[in-house]
Amino acid sequence: MILALMSVAVVTLKAQTGAWTGKLKVSGVELALIFNIGEESATLDVPDQGAKDIPVEVSRDAVGGITLNVPAINASFKGLWAGKVIAGTFTQHGMSFPMTLTPGAPASDTCGAIPLCYRGSVVHERGRCAERHTDNAGGL
Repeated sequence: MILALMSVAVVTLKAQTGAWTGKLKVSGVELALIFNIGEESATLDVPDQGAKDIPVEVSRDAVGGITLNVPAINASFKGLWAGKVIAGTFTQHGMSFPMTLTPGAPASDTCGAIPLCYRGSVVHERGRCAERHTDNAGGL
């Protein structure tokens, strides 16, 4: 029985590592949160706000639960690994929001809401636009 629980914990630990992306929806605004989870530590990126590599404390339990504490911004995410996603709750300053993390980071060569991308140009902000754009997405 103990051996079985240990093997489940090891499989869950390996499955929860890497980049995990969630969409935080607050007051009509949607922010992408990217947790870069290692076996013992993690970082948080919030590309829409220009934040990168915010230190995260990681704790896990034997049944697939994970807690990601982000002391620098007084926030945490508590979730349960459910095969291909981690479903849970993001809490910051006492306010809680449902959020599901999916594996992988969003594509970094799209502009999103940044207004300066033009066909064939290198006009960009924070390196998010690439020369390979073929349309005026977000342009004037």
